Amino acid sequence: MTYGFSATNGSNQILISDEVRTLHFYEKARHYGTVADSFCGGFRVYSFITTTPDIPIPFFTAPNVGDTYGITRIYGGPGGWTIEIIHSINYFLNWIGIGGMPEVYIFSDLNNRPVPYINANGATVQDNMGLVVYGPNGPGTIAHFDSRYLPLVITGGWSATPPASPFDNSISPGGGSAMFDEQVMSANALYASNRDSPSLSNSFAAKNYNVVPGSNIVGSKPIFSYSAMGQCERDAAFDDHSDWYVSGLFGSRYGGTIWASSFYWCFYRSAIGRAYGSVFCSWAPAKRGYAYSIRRDEAGANGIFGLVGMAAGAAFGGSGGAFLGAAYGSTIQVDPNTTVTSNGLWPYSNKTLNTGASAVLMSDGALYD
Repeated sequence: MTYGFSATNGSNQILISDEVRTLHFYEKARHYGTVADSFCGGFRVYSFITTTPDIPIPFFTAPNVGDTYGITRIYGGPGGWTIEIIHSINYFLNWIGIGGMPEVYIFSDLNNRPVPYINANGATVQDNMGLVVYGPNGPGTIAHFDSRYLPLVITGGWSATPPASPFDNSISPGGGSAMFDEQVMSANALYASNRDSPSLSNSFAAKNYNVVPGSNIVGSKPIFSYSAMGQCERDAAFDDHSDWYVSGLFGSRYGGTIWASSFYWCFYRSAIGRAYGSVFCSWAPAKRGYAYSIRRDEAGANGIFGLVGMAAGAAFGGSGGAFLGAAYGSTIQVDPNTTVTSNGLWPYSNKTLNTGASAVLMSDGALYD
């Protein structure tokens, strides 16, 4: 190369070059929405927006030790670019509860930014102190590096790999015998009332983590860029059955057996956090759900006036009757004596995707405050 500018560090890595554009600080993204859930000690999905016209590269703070964070989505819209960040806890590193919301710093190219110190003819209008490096076409074009626009300074970079599973423990139902009651199960499917029981929440909480090799947190206000590429799902099914009957006249009896299956699941995204001066990689709950299935086998009438009992049984959800919540799910009449009802949200079961290493970049937010 017979022209241009290049600055490298001791490892011969390029810091500034006329051939490579450097990212520069644009603004702090504005928070405008939160989806919150108390499950597994609490998890949040924050929505931030930035007005940069170029594709944003977000960095976020990690304000609470033991909490986990990750960028789950970036997409454009009429009001700008939206950045979604997931926030949860690692139960082994933080058993107190979820901390405060992160700040989000936006870096982008120098495209479309006002350049008040260069006019249309390339003449200097405002002579600020600093260093400007242009591309091959020289002044009058978009600068590749401009120290006056707060270029991104990388203070650390590593590869982070999430653990094979969020936890190693078995999952306990936590709902007791009421978990298999039709009305409670229907309420779970519709309102998620029983899924927040402490033993169930603790069972699904992320406990495993990997320390990111070589990571060393420096700076007065470390900020990180990490895309939550890893995905996994864990679930548990609990089965039970009970006999039931309705008494008719003169000792007649009508009944059968209820077979109930209660199904809980949680979907996770990979996330990073800070603890003991290092970066760790774990899993953060991102979505959860509950579903159930009930099979009712009816044994038929017992006694001369069993039909009276059969009518009463139908009123409570027997053959010819309706289960509570069935209108929101599905009820199938398998045969004259068997009815199956199911309801709720079913997951993509027990899968783990994209568990390879992903890049973690670190900078110092104090440089841009």
